[in-house]
Amino acid sequence: MLKLDGIGKIYKVSSGDVVALDNVSLKIGEGKFYGIVGHSGSGKSTLIQIIGLLDNYSSGSYYIDDVDVSKMKDIEKNNYRIHKFGFVFQAFYLDPKLSALDNVMIPMYVNKDISRKDRKNRAIELLKRFGIVINMCKHKISQLSGGEQQRVAIARALANNPDIIIADEPTGNLDKENEKIVFDMLKELSSKDKKTVIVVSHNEILKEYADVIYEISNGKLVGVKDED
Repeated sequence: MLKLDGIGKIYKVSSGDVVALDNVSLKIGEGKFYGIVGHSGSGKSTLIQIIGLLDNYSSGSYYIDDVDVSKMKDIEKNNYRIHKFGFVFQAFYLDPKLSALDNVMIPMYVNKDISRKDRKNRAIELLKRFGIVINMCKHKISQLSGGEQQRVAIARALANNPDIIIADEPTGNLDKENEKIVFDMLKELSSKDKKTVIVVSHNEILKEYADVIYEISNGKLVGVKDED
């Protein structure tokens, strides 16, 4: 599904070049749970931003379903972001002025394949799946707990039924009970829904859930652990 070959990323700053990724090669297949681990500043967040087409790479090649990303136009990349990827972040990035229901519907407004009527029904079903009951759907995000907000964020990531879920430190702001709930939900997406799930985390619990672990250090891939 995804193939990265010799990916490098260099940021140019006033003090000189900063190498964020150095010759990283890996493959991401369908329906597995992938973990990306490494110390702070190792380059793992940069890596998933490149995977999710949120950032560009400086060297190497990246293929999505055998399509060369370097040859994609901006409109093609945007189409992939809408239909192929769903994103979950540590800070949630939900609109506090909107209800949980409205937050989940936001990605669907740019998806012409989902009608206005279906947006609401789909959002409600997703929120119910992740434990947000009907009366809570109307609550503003600021009225929900951190764990509830992250569940809303996961529902939003699934709004356009993407093949791949990318989660960057999804439990970083949660307590132990809620971090397990979130990891259980993400695991179910790979095992039951056959979604490809890619999670970056410092949390050791990630190793209990992931089928494949990629370890990044100083911008380089230094270890791979495959449960198969």
